[in-house]
Amino acid sequence: MKKLVTILALTLATHSFSQSQMGINQEAADRFTVAKTELNEVYNQILTEYSSDSIFVESLKRSQWSWEIFRDAQLEMRYPNYGPGYYGSSHVMCLSLYKAKLTKERTEQLKAWIVGIQEGDICKGSMKFKQ
Repeated sequence: MKKLVTILALTLATHSFSQSQMGINQEAADRFTVAKTELNEVYNQILTEYSSDSIFVESLKRSQWSWEIFRDAQLEMRYPNYGPGYYGSSHVMCLSLYKAKLTKERTEQLKAWIVGIQEGDICKGSMKFKQ
């Protein structure tokens, strides 16, 4: 088993080294695109499911707008602009991967409005109960 894990790790490492930085950057950008697409799908599903609640919909829109500002601020905090080349050739990849991570976290937060929460939770707020 240990030998199999070692072979797998070496194969993955060799594959990564054989790619150009541009290819690696593109893979990371694609991960962000996939995460962003899923977030937009969840967001739009919530807008549809809760469309009769105009107060909630406006709150959701403000929340999403604020989250995007937060996400961008997180990126700036993690990678302050110290000038070109400061973070090296992997900077574009790192930015995309971090944006994808934050976007996936936001998607999971929003899914609670689709999935719902356990009946009996007195703090459910605007969330529906699980069916």
